[in-house]
Amino acid sequence: ENIDVTLRVHNADGGVVGNWVAPNRPGGDTVAIFDLPTPGDYRIEVVDGRNDQRSVEPYLLSSSFIASNDGFEPNDSFGTAAPIEADGHHRFTIFPQRDADWLYLDVDHPGELQFAVSQVSPDVDVNVRVYDQDKKVILNWVSPPRMGGDTIGFADLANPGRYFLEIVDGRNDARAIAPMRLETRFISTADQYEPNDTYGHATPITPGGEIAFNILPQRDADWFVLHVAEPGELRVMIDEGPENLDLNYRVWDADKRALGNWTAPLSAGGLTEGFTDLPGPGAYYIEVVDGRNDSRSVEHATLKTIFTATRESREPNNSFAQASEIELEGETLAHILPLRDADWFRLFIPQTGNLSVLIDQVPESLDINIRLHNSEHRSLGNWAGPAAPGGDTNAVFEVKDPGWHWLEVVDGRNDARDAAAFRIRRSFTPSAAE
Repeated sequence: ENIDVTLRVHNADGGVVGNWVAPNRPGGDTVAIFDLPTPGDYRIEVVDGRNDQRSVEPYLLSSSFIASNDGFEPNDSFGTAAPIEADGHHRFTIFPQRDADWLYLDVDHPGELQFAVSQVSPDVDVNVRVYDQDKKVILNWVSPPRMGGDTIGFADLANPGRYFLEIVDGRNDARAIAPMRLETRFISTADQYEPNDTYGHATPITPGGEIAFNILPQRDADWFVLHVAEPGELRVMIDEGPENLDLNYRVWDADKRALGNWTAPLSAGGLTEGFTDLPGPGAYYIEVVDGRNDSRSVEHATLKTIFTATRESREPNNSFAQASEIELEGETLAHILPLRDADWFRLFIPQTGNLSVLIDQVPESLDINIRLHNSEHRSLGNWAGPAAPGGDTNAVFEVKDPGWHWLEVVDGRNDARDAAAFRIRRSFTPSAAE
């Protein structure tokens, strides 16, 4: 009764894992609980509390051990994370106090990782957050509604690869020897082309096909690149979209210049449809986003493309200097595409006379106007045009100086374009004196 038996626990390296525990009074029972964080050898140190008493009478030391049912330990850091399946049920404990459990999983597609922690001790509030393989947080702490409550959440895994879950007690002030249940479920997306969220990582596609894609995670952008051998009209349709997304797209050229503004649907979940004129051969890029970047979905949408090439295009021939050479007499197909396009043609006229030009087979949207220039850039007369859009244009130009001449062809008000071709027919009548 003169001794206050005090004890503490050390690990095999001599480090203290549980500090001194003393009785309420000298001669009283000493009751202690120590958390042993890892398997191994431990030492119990027993002393008189003030080291001022001794007794020949024995004391009784009894011990019992309750194993923690956590097969993942030691896994209390990013570097020691334990592997789990993306779909499965797992048992773990938050033990000892300030314990952190790290787990990792591998996925071969982008998708949505759902998780739920249940069967939680009433003393613990389990918090979860998710990292990518570069230890960048992709989902910050998810907490339960109350102590002992379930913790439920999801994380968007934007790319194939390895992801990490960190699990802790919310305030690091509690622990529980009883195991808890972690359930994980991974929903793969139909998008097989990530990462393609930048201009430089665009996914190659072939005009005329369909491709499934996802806007996931939030603020995701999907880029696609296609190559065309000649100018033409690119039609883009995005359908079967999730109801919470308003999918917008725009088209860029190889110099990263936007060819027009965003094309949007009438409402979220609706069809997005439009066209872009591709002015020449080369690479073109389609950028697809959610209109306000405020939503995401594990459900996919479908991107469709249709490319209509301009037949026998002579592009680029948009200026006097770029004019395409044509025969003095004959037929040539031409297009007004894109909007405000001008087609220039160069032809050699060996003598004086009259050049007759007929433009027919004109799309109904266009009113084709023409004029003739000499080598000094002077116009030989005024513009000639049709009586109405879609009509024929007839013109006769008097040529007084033999040599090279330039024919300029435009839409009358520069307010229309069409992927369909029209025909330019030419004939020449020499002057009577020659």
